[in-house]
Amino acid sequence: MSPIRIDKATPEELSILDKAWVHLHQISKHPHPYSSGPENDHVHDYIYNSIEKIVQHIPNPDFISLSSDNVPNGASIVTPIKEIFKQQDVFDAASTATRVIYYESNNIVVKIEGLDPSLTKDDGLLFSAHFDSVPMANGVTDDGKGIVTMLSLFEYFAHNRPKRTLIFNFNNNEEFGLLGATIFNNYHPWKKLVKYVINLEGTGTGKGERAVLFRTSGIDTAQIYQKAVRDQPFGNSIYQQGFYNGYVHSETDYKIYESSLKGWDIAFYKPRDLYHTFKDSIIYTDKSSLFSMLHTTFQLSTYIANTEKLNDEKEETPAIYFDFGGKFFCFNSKKFTNINLLLLILAPILCIIAELVVKRNYYNAKGYTLFTWIKLPISLIISLGGLALLEKFLLNTNPMLPSRNFWILVILFTTSFVLLNYMCLRWNSTRNHGNVDSTGSGDSIQNNNCSNCDDILKTIFIIELNFVLWGILLYLTIENYKHEYKDTGIYPFTFIYFAYSIGSILGSLFDPYYHCSNGSQNNTTPQALEADVSSFNSTNHEPENRPLLNITSTTSNHTSYVNEDSHSVSSSHEDSSLYDNQIESISSNSFSHAVPGYYVWSIQFIVIVSISLFTVFTCGGLILDALNQTIQESSESTLKIFDLIMLISVFLGLPLLPFIMNLNYYAIISFFLLFLATLPLSINLAPFTESEPLKLRVADYRLLGIDGNLRKEIVVYGRDIDTNYLENYSSGGVDSTITSMSLIENVIGSLPSQSKQNNITCLPARDGNVRCSYEPFYRKNHRRNDTNSEGNTFEIQVISNNRLSPSRSKYEPVVVELKIRAKPNNRICNINFEKGNSLKRVTVKTTDDNTGKTFIKKEGYGIDEVQLHKLEYTGDTDYHVSIEWLPKILIDENVVVDDNTDSLHIDVSCFWGDYLSFSANGNSTNNKIDIISPGIYELLTYSPSNIIYTNLERGMVIAKLVDYKL
Repeated sequence: MSPIRIDKATPEELSILDKAWVHLHQISKHPHPYSSGPENDHVHDYIYNSIEKIVQHIPNPDFISLSSDNVPNGASIVTPIKEIFKQQDVFDAASTATRVIYYESNNIVVKIEGLDPSLTKDDGLLFSAHFDSVPMANGVTDDGKGIVTMLSLFEYFAHNRPKRTLIFNFNNNEEFGLLGATIFNNYHPWKKLVKYVINLEGTGTGKGERAVLFRTSGIDTAQIYQKAVRDQPFGNSIYQQGFYNGYVHSETDYKIYESSLKGWDIAFYKPRDLYHTFKDSIIYTDKSSLFSMLHTTFQLSTYIANTEKLNDEKEETPAIYFDFGGKFFCFNSKKFTNINLLLLILAPILCIIAELVVKRNYYNAKGYTLFTWIKLPISLIISLGGLALLEKFLLNTNPMLPSRNFWILVILFTTSFVLLNYMCLRWNSTRNHGNVDSTGSGDSIQNNNCSNCDDILKTIFIIELNFVLWGILLYLTIENYKHEYKDTGIYPFTFIYFAYSIGSILGSLFDPYYHCSNGSQNNTTPQALEADVSSFNSTNHEPENRPLLNITSTTSNHTSYVNEDSHSVSSSHEDSSLYDNQIESISSNSFSHAVPGYYVWSIQFIVIVSISLFTVFTCGGLILDALNQTIQESSESTLKIFDLIMLISVFLGLPLLPFIMNLNYYAIISFFLLFLATLPLSINLAPFTESEPLKLRVADYRLLGIDGNLRKEIVVYGRDIDTNYLENYSSGGVDSTITSMSLIENVIGSLPSQSKQNNITCLPARDGNVRCSYEPFYRKNHRRNDTNSEGNTFEIQVISNNRLSPSRSKYEPVVVELKIRAKPNNRICNINFEKGNSLKRVTVKTTDDNTGKTFIKKEGYGIDEVQLHKLEYTGDTDYHVSIEWLPKILIDENVVVDDNTDSLHIDVSCFWGDYLSFSANGNSTNNKIDIISPGIYELLTYSPSNIIYTNLERGMVIAKLVDYKL
């Protein structure tokens, strides 16, 4: 990935960039999640007011319309969009839970009506970005850069009215379910005006990072991007396949739009360890990264907005795309699959023709042994086994190293692979070279065994590797067809297979031992040629010192080529001049017409090694750049990343294997030195530093018992790393002398409030994670605002319940109406129901709508979760919910009915997004920041510098009532 060049910006772009940079500072002062009412509203109002100021400077702004779901105080009152709907878990495609969402939206939606009436009906372009952040981050990259890019582009198009209608959706609550995008996509009347969408997102953060084209709808939209983004394009369909296959665990609003709109998902993608943490802030980014997103989006949007006829293909096929040399290339995935099939058919045919027609019966004449053909497979099996053992050793020694530096492991695995194959392949050659007889003819040739003939082995190795790649490409092509051409990351294997196929054909046609002669100048009968070749090979057993590219076209150089052999048999002759005359005679007769053959291996080297190494290095680097820090999320991800590193390393080493007999002393020593340098680094290098930290998740729970007692608990969640074998983790201040203890437990135990306590409980969580909890102890000088611990700030009030009512028939549904009170500043609560329930209906009421919004499960019964989101947080507005479920006798007529038969148990959780409280201008009462969660504040203050935190839940403080019976 080349860095973005801000010096190539036009004066117009620089002006837009300066304004966007100012906006970014304003909207990213503090964390502003949806669950933090004051801070979230502050950002909402800033965007709304900025749009109004822009519109005020337009002479005739009649073509601009503002449709906010909710407006700032003092503006005209607009009833917000309130909806209830069922939603699949957007962050877990495997989830089967029935989730019902009640959501009150405050999206800001602006329309610029296009000049061309023919393009305004349903061909509009939608811009989408979200202005909420997660509770622990200021949201500079996720998604402040997307918001300010949209704001700046809105101002540009407001002054330069486009031909096509543009819609700008500044949406809210993306982080907790892509809800703002869902509301626009499913309920907003302007949705029908748009056909295309540009979604701007940040799934990584950092200085100098570039926004990449993550996904696009198909070949038509890829071609639009190709035509529009002429300067510094950046995109790769490998990332697109990563989303399709679930390797990328996060999601963006693009997921909501992709089913009904064509579009482009443009996002920052690394580094992920700073993403969703306090380092997603202004001081950890720069203008160049903002320019990356703005520059790409400006080019793409101005092209779409003013191009009447876009390149729309009727067949919506996924696209294979990548950038190279400052240019953007894209291919129809279906057509690319056909190219693969053609290559899979033609390449083997051409190789077979070259072998049969050109060489004919040469193999029979030379008497190839089975070992000649199984030499490489045996070597590969041994080397891969060695890599597997090395991988297992590193997984037990320093499993998190790829999070910091994956290139160390790539070099280690690659050099190990090459050295193991070198030893395996050279072992047999060295053994046979000791059997040269006194006549100067090689033992291997005398026995019709050509396993030592390096150039012959080179061609055989290329053919064998090409056969393996043929099988891999065939499998990937079939899988791509099964997946409806969505495997858009397979193109590197096509390029690699093509390179090996060219090498195979060249080796078959132009091997130096198989030449053509005109017959008039030389004695080139098969018998004479065979004798010459044997005589030549008897002096060419061990090319260990042969320079890899030291080949010339002169006859004299052919002589020196042979004489450079470290095992030259010239010493076996009593008269060295006679030996030289013999070589000169061979060179001037039998090989005079085969000179081009001596160059073929260098052509093969250039084709195979350069194309393969460049492809694997570039694509492998892009993949690992995006995924290496997912290793912190689960043990499954750890195994996948190590397997991926090993796979990339093998493909980096494979191109060298056909030429491994030609590697000289210095090349092997270089590989060995690299191995010696990277092995101790792989074992001992600290995987986490202040700049590449370990990311853990934290939450402050206030657990309310049925008896009314309140218990406070801090929970830290993350990878279960044992300090017993990771002493280098102490670089950040963790006491590594304690053995058999998880890293998280060690960090908690080092806190001032926990140093003399012993109340830390750590339990295994799913997929290699650990959940540690402890009761916080507050110091007297903590100035705190215990949001959930006083009086009636969190309580459940049952208004009505007909379950035990004498008037209810045992066949009549049970209806319960309840209120959840959570204040102050609360916007999100959850109700989770016991498994196997028979819920059918949920109704959520508000103060201005007593009828409320109702969800009815039409097929079957059972609802697992109801999520409640409301905008009002300052008054006495409660969550007013009515639920209805079927009596068990309707489900099982043999059930014994008693007072508890139709009871329902629920868990209620409410979320506060702040662990520190700020006012709108950044200062609180008495110029002090209120500490809402002293436990989290202490954890962040005293944790080592190589550990960083993000939120575990949708809020930092969670009040929870468990197992409440209705």
